[in-house]
Amino acid sequence: MALATLTDLPTELFSHIISFLPVEVTQSAVLALTRAAPLLPIPLFHLFEHILISKPSQVVGLYQRLRKVPADVDSSPRNWIRTVTVASFEVDADVCINLLNMVRGIERLTLHVGPKNFSPEHLEDLFDKPFYNLQCFALRFRPYLQQVNHYQFLKGAYFDSVLKSLARWPEGSLPLLSIVQDPLDPQFVPNHFAQPMVFFQLEPFASLIRSGAAANMASFRLRIPSRQIVRSLVNGSVTSIGDSSPAAYSSLNYLDLSSCNVLEGDVESLLTSFFHVEHLVLDSCAILKGELREGEWAALGKKCALVGVSRARAMEKRVKTMFELLYAQSLRGKGGDTGHTSQQQQVQQTRRQRRGRRGVATATISLREPSNNDGSSSAALGLIPQNIPAGVIPKVRVLPPLPSLKTFCTTVGGSSAVVLQQQIGGPAQPILEDNGTAHPATLASHLRLKHAFIRAEFAKGWEEGMTQLNNHRLRLKGSWRLKSSRVMRFTSALEEEEREEDEVSRIPGLADILEDEEGMFELLDGGGNVESPVVCLAGADKDSQHSEGCGHSVGWCLFHDVN
Repeated sequence: MALATLTDLPTELFSHIISFLPVEVTQSAVLALTRAAPLLPIPLFHLFEHILISKPSQVVGLYQRLRKVPADVDSSPRNWIRTVTVASFEVDADVCINLLNMVRGIERLTLHVGPKNFSPEHLEDLFDKPFYNLQCFALRFRPYLQQVNHYQFLKGAYFDSVLKSLARWPEGSLPLLSIVQDPLDPQFVPNHFAQPMVFFQLEPFASLIRSGAAANMASFRLRIPSRQIVRSLVNGSVTSIGDSSPAAYSSLNYLDLSSCNVLEGDVESLLTSFFHVEHLVLDSCAILKGELREGEWAALGKKCALVGVSRARAMEKRVKTMFELLYAQSLRGKGGDTGHTSQQQQVQQTRRQRRGRRGVATATISLREPSNNDGSSSAALGLIPQNIPAGVIPKVRVLPPLPSLKTFCTTVGGSSAVVLQQQIGGPAQPILEDNGTAHPATLASHLRLKHAFIRAEFAKGWEEGMTQLNNHRLRLKGSWRLKSSRVMRFTSALEEEEREEDEVSRIPGLADILEDEEGMFELLDGGGNVESPVVCLAGADKDSQHSEGCGHSVGWCLFHDVN
């Protein structure tokens, strides 16, 4: 009886084995197997399943291969392609666009954009129509190659229009989005050389994340070195009680703003706006990356734990403003005096153009669009009566939700060994060698101690914040029992869809806490994260010592480390 050989194994077994390979090496591994053992029954569709283009010549060869067989044929390689990664900054843009137009049904797309391949016009043409089955989309920009210059800036080649094209895609077209600009390489950068600009304005990011294309966005990675992106993102959230909450702000659970100009105070704003974020990655940002100072990391941990209180208080202010405006409208309907006429006249007088001689450089026109008056601006103009009788405006309190944050990642570099020893009370033995330099093992040991100290401080502040949050919720529980205030809770997007438009006393985004919902006041029944988040301070380097289960590992799994 003849012994079975590898050629007798079923093709399904080889397909199952290949499925365990990382996406980035599947194509090369399958090609090596077919060359080394051509008689093995390896399905050839694995060669086209995950396309990696690392050389400009590969685009032309693949394009010619795909053109040979029409897409309506079952054996067409076009139907086998699931992911495409263009990892070359020097491919022919026109050929690449023609290639991608053949495979509009791919699941993952990664493009490396440089000065020698794609222009803004190329990407506008490519993204004019959506990729209807896209699950992950990544753009990596490098506005220079070997020589750093401001040629793109002088030419006016900005990619703002690309964001506007993506915002016009159908609802839920961008579940995972990654937009990364490579930071300047110190090897090629002169001293004090500014970061090249890829995006001239940052407002298109707010429009994109508010669009229907980002309705089901679960993960968002945005890395634009040294740009203040937080204000644009936060300003896209709800600003008045009548607005509908953009779905991306409630669906997003992974947010990476590494290398952006994110300050310590921006962390609270981000977590308040993106209130379901579980993993926040802020590597190479300006967050407490100086020397250790007493209480700073504890204060940051406390703020992260109390983001629900900040969100609840902001909603309470908007609800109060809404009722005050309704009261003012009722007075105007009855012909009453709201007491704001003089204030309006005063504001109009201050806006009148002053007489006198103008300077030569004074602009006679304005390119700015007129601002729309919402609830907050109306209050500023004095539309709300000054003396409102007590009891007219109902007192509404909002139950602060529990925090959702599970991991927090940033970069904290090492200080000198002497400074580290002074900060964390290191060992008394000498940590300097005879030549005055610190031993690498000593620096690594002190860096581990420093990270452990920071994590302990953050956890301490988090615990203090959770205690304060618990006390706040218990006070609201007492008000709810005594019915001294109308205590409400935040609603989910699904609840808002199911609610009746003509529901009595309906406030958008809020719902009354019913008699059988008393358990919502308890910390363990609030549906959030009570435990302190995993804090990782190792940075984006994979070879560093990361905390177990940190947000970095989550990002590597989500984006397959495409950037």
